[in-house]
Amino acid sequence: MAVDAPGSEIYMKIKRKANAKIIHLIKYALVGVFDTIILYIVYWVALMLGAHYLAGSLIGFFVSTASAYFLNTKYVFTREGEKPKYSIVTLFRTFIAYALTGIVLNNLFLSMWIEIFRVSQFIAPLLNTILNVPINYLLNKFWAFRARKSLREKIRMRMNRDQSSSL
Repeated sequence: MAVDAPGSEIYMKIKRKANAKIIHLIKYALVGVFDTIILYIVYWVALMLGAHYLAGSLIGFFVSTASAYFLNTKYVFTREGEKPKYSIVTLFRTFIAYALTGIVLNNLFLSMWIEIFRVSQFIAPLLNTILNVPINYLLNKFWAFRARKSLREKIRMRMNRDQSSSL
């Protein structure tokens, strides 16, 4: 039997990894949809209360980013069976990652849609979602929630590397 044939051990490992990645992306997408809804509701309420669209966008940003941090920590970037590890560093990184797209890009594009293209203030944030989701995912996966090695793991890796290089 070929190693990459269905039923082989290697094939099954690859299939499990692929399934795990698909589930991971689905979880991230669900959290993203939920947080987008939160952002949009907060934005809409701010507009209805008379706030400027940029103020509504900022308020929505802070509320939805806090929600995204807690939901991503609990459901997306925590391995099965592990307790979620909430940390100030990860929260700070999440706010920075989202600030790039959630404040800078989002508000630049929001102004462009509304002021230049005359898109409705209620529709413009939805157009931004298409741009922000992939960028936020990559920033979160590879920076904000990246796995950090403990000091003990770093020392062990260095010792193993030193031992193998002395041979």
